[in-house]
Amino acid sequence: MNGGIYFFNKKIFNYIKKRNLSLENDLLPEFIKKRMINGKIFKNFFIDIGSNYYFNAAKSELKKQYEKPAIFLDRDGVINHDYGYVHQYQNFKFRSGVLKGLKYLIKNNYNIFIVTNQAGIGKKLFTEENFFKLHKKIKEKLEKLNIYFNDVQYSPFHPKAKIKKFRKESVMRKPGNQMIKNIMLNWDVNKKKSFMIGDKETDKLAAKKSKLKYYYAEKNFYNQVRLIVNSY
Repeated sequence: MNGGIYFFNKKIFNYIKKRNLSLENDLLPEFIKKRMINGKIFKNFFIDIGSNYYFNAAKSELKKQYEKPAIFLDRDGVINHDYGYVHQYQNFKFRSGVLKGLKYLIKNNYNIFIVTNQAGIGKKLFTEENFFKLHKKIKEKLEKLNIYFNDVQYSPFHPKAKIKKFRKESVMRKPGNQMIKNIMLNWDVNKKKSFMIGDKETDKLAAKKSKLKYYYAEKNFYNQVRLIVNSY
């Protein structure tokens, strides 16, 4: 019955003598006997960390309480039509059902993560600044619809990149799964209810390495994610 939160009338000071007292052992039992106290029962998660055993148990139990299901999305070809190295807002066109589908995911308590290869940066087809400007525009549009991406990870690496620092094989680039790992490190993800949607074999391999269920993008994004979410 002790939830640790109390609201007392100032008359409580009439019962506090000038000696050591225990709220739980001395005062509350007396108030209960005199029917001077009311309480409210909550059926939410609660754990007492007043002992070493429960303190250690809380490390895993609290994590479970904050875990949320997540969707990992490739960008070009999944969220927007892939016209090849899309980096300008005027060329960024949402695919059918995407906005409705993203709203549906948020309503069902899903975190939304983007993991996208952006080799065009390394190949000097556009700059990182272009990439950031595009996503700022996307964010501004989605905010008006109460849609938010929780995290966006991108990889500018490619073995044939023209920019030297990006010219290499990197686990950040799908089929590597470092972008997904980075997200997993920073967010509590319920992997059993999470999944990934992509449009390439490299997306599938990255999901497999991360032990995520994988689906290829279908014609209507909303219809697809609704069916997947309802299957859990």
